Amino acid sequence: MIIHISHAFFGKGAVSTRARQEVKSLVKMGYEVVVMTTTLRGRTFDPVLKNVRFHVMPPHSLHAWVRELARRFTFALKVRHVLTELYANKHIEWIIYHPATLSWMVEPFCEKHRISSMYIAHSFLQDQMAKSISPYNSWESHFYNFFEKQAIRKSTCCVAISEYMKYQIEKVRPVNKKIAYLPNHVDTEYFHPDPTVSKNIDLLFIGRFAKEKGIDILFDALSMLGTRYRLVLLGHGPLYDFMQLKSRKLNLNTEFLGHVPPFKIRRFLSSSRYLILPSWAEPQGLVILEALASGTPVIGSNSGAIPEMIVSGHNGWLFEPGDPSSLAQTISNAMQSLALEKMARNARESVLEWDLAYFGEKLKNTLSSNAVHINDTTYVDD
Repeated sequence: MIIHISHAFFGKGAVSTRARQEVKSLVKMGYEVVVMTTTLRGRTFDPVLKNVRFHVMPPHSLHAWVRELARRFTFALKVRHVLTELYANKHIEWIIYHPATLSWMVEPFCEKHRISSMYIAHSFLQDQMAKSISPYNSWESHFYNFFEKQAIRKSTCCVAISEYMKYQIEKVRPVNKKIAYLPNHVDTEYFHPDPTVSKNIDLLFIGRFAKEKGIDILFDALSMLGTRYRLVLLGHGPLYDFMQLKSRKLNLNTEFLGHVPPFKIRRFLSSSRYLILPSWAEPQGLVILEALASGTPVIGSNSGAIPEMIVSGHNGWLFEPGDPSSLAQTISNAMQSLALEKMARNARESVLEWDLAYFGEKLKNTLSSNAVHINDTTYVDD
């Protein structure tokens, strides 16, 4: 049996998408999988998941500033209770978890019962704090950074979703412990070029409206280009209202659509000349792979894991992070390029190696090469 833990398993974001990819791959390998999550909201029928057992642990109902903290700790306590019950009746081979705040509970449990643990590292707060782009306030950043480091240091297998993340993890993880490289993949059958859709969107932004996503840099760059190019923005976040005000103040050609259903994302990507991702430090960026699979080149910052997927002038364009002038010039060059059709073909071809079909095999190899070897004797805790 494998236990898989994530906060919003059926959520819209990259972490939730990755979690579903992992569980589907495990089921196809023949594993019995138990998923622990906070909610089943957003669930749709999937034949691959029909035999997966779900334990739903609703978040705590407290309010004010303690709400998020209480939610994470009560979730961890509920997870420990269910794990104890499952261990009494089943042989657990692996516990795979995404929230770093579970490390204080998962790792001692795994060590006591000789169970392999796998932490999927989606971010590295230490780097974000150094760049003053943490999505949390000061005490929250230090709090989450502590648990993130614990998960990286103590897990049997720490998974890096990009070479950039692997480099960051190496700063913290003991040298005698392996780091597995297992990037996000994309369903290239679902995301594909659609020749019936016209390219009526110049620039498309999909993501969280937050400082670390560099959206303020994007607006500053567009202000240098006037209203020539239309920008459509999908998503929400703490800067959403502020960016709407800034757009009106700068008289930009923008359209804010907020959250849109996941099934509509594919059409937006196919309708866009370029996806634009001005992040300060992107751990990987699943939306980049989805855009490339759709035949949509990407304009991205030369930071984080973005250069691992984008070759400037081939399947997209790179600019200097945090530099509105560099971004404005890059947008101008991209829009005037006569090689957009060729670049769109390159985009599609460049992402085929990230196809979801390869993900399961890579996950299988990661599990087999990093498992804790247990002998036939029963382990008794001193």
